[in-house]
Amino acid sequence: MLRQAGLLFAIELLAHAVDYVFHLYLGRSLSAGAFAAFQSYFTLAMLFITLGGIVQPPVTRYVAAPPDTATGPAPAGAIVRAYLWQGGVVGLLVGALLMLATPLLAQATHLPAPMLRLIAIAMPLAMARPVLLGLLQGQGRFGSLGSITLLYAVARLTLAVVGIGPGERSWAASTGRAIGLTVHAANSYWAALTLPLSLVLAVALGLFLARRALGQTGRLPWQVALRGWRLSLATLLMASAFMALTGLDVVWVNRMATPEVAGAYAQALVLRRIVSFVPLATGMVLLPRVAAAGRRADRPIALAVGLVLANGTALTILYAALGGAIERLAFGGGVAAPIAWLAGMAWAMTGYGLVTIWLNVFIATEPLPFGYLLAAAAPIQIGLYLWLGRTPEAVIAILGGSGWLLALAGAALYLFWLRPRAGHPGRSALE
Repeated sequence: MLRQAGLLFAIELLAHAVDYVFHLYLGRSLSAGAFAAFQSYFTLAMLFITLGGIVQPPVTRYVAAPPDTATGPAPAGAIVRAYLWQGGVVGLLVGALLMLATPLLAQATHLPAPMLRLIAIAMPLAMARPVLLGLLQGQGRFGSLGSITLLYAVARLTLAVVGIGPGERSWAASTGRAIGLTVHAANSYWAALTLPLSLVLAVALGLFLARRALGQTGRLPWQVALRGWRLSLATLLMASAFMALTGLDVVWVNRMATPEVAGAYAQALVLRRIVSFVPLATGMVLLPRVAAAGRRADRPIALAVGLVLANGTALTILYAALGGAIERLAFGGGVAAPIAWLAGMAWAMTGYGLVTIWLNVFIATEPLPFGYLLAAAAPIQIGLYLWLGRTPEAVIAILGGSGWLLALAGAALYLFWLRPRAGHPGRSALE
């Protein structure tokens, strides 16, 4: 488990670095207006592409702990084929709705309609990639899984560099002039096109890596597939609540603080995301192990909790000792966040790192109780911001307090409710 988590962490870290270079390159190559338009497009595209990720947990869980069918345990190939075509249908429906809504979205976002249609076109691919990632995750092939993520990042950067290139002599600019576009518009469209093109390459690599499983015979009964879609909806509930809990603090600070304070808080926000890398990688490794072991997966869960605590404690100490120097190195001069903010945020995100572990544990077993807990916690946290969040320090305290309380609640729910209900590995109330 340590080797797999370390391997996935290293690959994901490299992919994040490449993605960072991708945005830096576009920031230097596009005009200010074109880059702003691309960032708006990218944010909207990531929202819909991430939505496709809800099909990954059921595939991971079913591959790690195959459900019983009339002919025996469902083969991995049957699981993948079922969710590929079902996810493809969902992707086409979402894409069609996006096509119909394009005029309204273009008016609301001030983005060109052709750029928005690229998101609609990409939706079937956005649903297919998580299915293939779920197969690899369920099989414990985390190096292969990471290679898809890395290819997706490298392809975007490579396509951007090749297409945009040296200004007006670029391939995108030359093609754009031939169809009546300005250089800036052509480069902006090409930057947007890198996302669906990279998805094509990522899905192609995923299909290649899944070729043995896809060659297996058998089928997944629709009743079993339907239970998986229920898990997808539960995952969507949990993910939405988690994103609200960990992201609304910066929205509140932007609303109530001066621009200088809000800017410093945003810088600290970037640095605190580093704390989440280890919990995310560890959670991905943990989920199939818990699904295969059943509700009593004490040893891997204890190891995952230990990794998250060690990572969070080390980074909290690092930020408390060298936070100012790290921030100056990352962002240069300007208004800097107080060291207390950095250390407080690191400790707060350690609590949410533990929540990430419990998210994966309950997704693998019984997702709804913890999902309801997260859904109830999000509006309570917003109310606390409204009532007590007068300063960034108070906001960080609310963020950290809610994270650690949820982490303790997840542990209690596991120890006193889930664990005593030991049963067949991989089964849940959804089934």
